[in-house]
Amino acid sequence: MKHTTLSTLAAAAVLLAGVGSGAALGSLRERQDTGSGQRSVPVQSAELVCPAPLAGSGSTSWVTVAVPPGARPDADGGPVTVSPIDDERQRVLTASKPGVTAKAYPSGTVPPLVARASGPLAAGLTVEQVTSTDAGEARGLSATPCGPAAADFWFVGTSTLPDRSAVLYLTNPEDSVAEVDVAVYGLEGPIESEAARGITVQPHAQQRLRLDALTGGRSVPALALHVMVRSGRVAAAVRDQEDKNLTGRGVDWIPQTTGPAKTLVIPALPAVDGVQALYLVAQGGDGTARVRLISKDGPYAPAGAESVPVTQDRVSSVNFKLLRGQPVAVLVEAQVPVVAGLRVTRQVGKAAEAAFLAATPPLAGPAVIADARTSSTFTTTLLLTARTADGQVKVTTFGSGQPRTRTVRIPKDTTVTVDLAGPGKATQYAVFVEPQPGSGEIYATRLLQAEKSASFTLLPLLGARYTATIPDVANDMSAGLSPVTEGQ
Repeated sequence: MKHTTLSTLAAAAVLLAGVGSGAALGSLRERQDTGSGQRSVPVQSAELVCPAPLAGSGSTSWVTVAVPPGARPDADGGPVTVSPIDDERQRVLTASKPGVTAKAYPSGTVPPLVARASGPLAAGLTVEQVTSTDAGEARGLSATPCGPAAADFWFVGTSTLPDRSAVLYLTNPEDSVAEVDVAVYGLEGPIESEAARGITVQPHAQQRLRLDALTGGRSVPALALHVMVRSGRVAAAVRDQEDKNLTGRGVDWIPQTTGPAKTLVIPALPAVDGVQALYLVAQGGDGTARVRLISKDGPYAPAGAESVPVTQDRVSSVNFKLLRGQPVAVLVEAQVPVVAGLRVTRQVGKAAEAAFLAATPPLAGPAVIADARTSSTFTTTLLLTARTADGQVKVTTFGSGQPRTRTVRIPKDTTVTVDLAGPGKATQYAVFVEPQPGSGEIYATRLLQAEKSASFTLLPLLGARYTATIPDVANDMSAGLSPVTEGQ
C-alpha cells in the first residue's frame, strides 16, 4: 500500500485525556517467582498489531490506546506511538503518560497499524480497533484487540457457507519474511489445501486470505483454523461476515481461543434471545465433552446440549438457548483436549446480529479494556465469572479526571453483571480489571452495544502484559565467569 493513502490519518481526530500518575492503582512493582529458577521483571517494551481499520460507505472506525495508571515514566522510556506498519515515522497517535486514553478515527484505505512502547509505559499497554457500520452487509459493531506477533493461533467458529465470507489476516511487523501454515478443520475432518501451506508474509506487510480459498472453494458450515508460523512471527486475526439477503447478521472479528485443554471456560455471553452455537475440536483423540452454563444462580446444563461427542480433528457443534434470561459463561469439561469457540446471536424484533467468543485462561493479573463508552449512543457492560472459589475484583475506570474504583464480589460458580460508568462525566474511558489476592479463577467479557439497534460486540478479556519471565543466572565456575550484577 502506498504511503499517500495515509494522508487522511494526518487529519484523524485524536482525543487525549490524562489523570496524572494514577495513584488510585499505585505503582507497578517487580514480581518475583522464587525457587523456580525464574523471575519476573517489569515489561520494558511492547509491540501490538491492529489488523487494519475497516473502511467503506457508512463505516466509522477508531483505534484506542489505553495506558493504565501506575507506571512511572522516566528519561529512559518514551511515549506510546501508533504508526502504519510500513512507515514507523508517521505517527497516528501518541500517549506520553500513564492513566490516559488516546483515540484516532482513520478514514479511507488504511494499512495495518502498530502500537509501540518502551520503558515503563509498555507495561499493561492495551490497544483496540472498533468499527461501527450503519447499514448493508457489514452492518453492526465489530471489535478486536490489537495483539503481539506470535507463532501459534487457534480460531474456532467461522464458516464458508454461501451467505458467509471470512478472511484471515496475517500481519508481519518484523524485519524478516515469515512463513505460515494453516491447518483447516471442518465437520468431516481436516481440509487439505495447497493454498494453506507455505504462506509467505513479507516484512512490514500483510496477507489477507479468503477462507474459501483455503478450503478449495468448499462450502463448510463450521470451521476451525490452526495458524502455525514456521519461521518469523506474525499477528493473526479472522474477520467473519454474514451476507444473507444483503442484510445478514453483520460482521465481527473472531477472537483467538486458548490452546487444547480438557477443561475450558468461555467467558460470559450476555442475556440474549436467539440460538447460540458452540464449536469444539478434539486434539487428543475421541471422547465426550460435558457442557455447563454458569449463571448468576449457579451452573446448569443447557437443554439438549449437556453432552457433546467430539472426534479428533473434526469440528463438533451444538446449539442451545439461554433458558433463564441471564448472562452465562460456558464451562467445557472433556475427556480429551479440545479447543472451543462460540457464535452468539442476538435477536431484537426482526433484526439479528452475531458476535463471537472464545475460551480464555483465567485472569492471572490485571486486564485492561481500552474502549468503553456510556452515552446515548453506546453502553458498556462488564460480565464477570468466578470459578474454584469466591471471586473479588477491583474495577477502575480511567481516562479523564480522577479514576473511579469499585470492588465487585462474585460468588463461586456464578456470573455477575457490572454496569460501567466513566470517571467524572466522561462518556469515553478505559477500564482496569484487577482480580484481588485470594480470589478464585476470574473470567471476564466486555459487552459494547448500541442503544438504538441490535448491534453489539463482545471482547473476552486477557491479562495485560505487565511482567516478563527470565531465567535466574547462577555462577558457573566451569566457565570461569560470574554473572553481571544489575547496575554494574
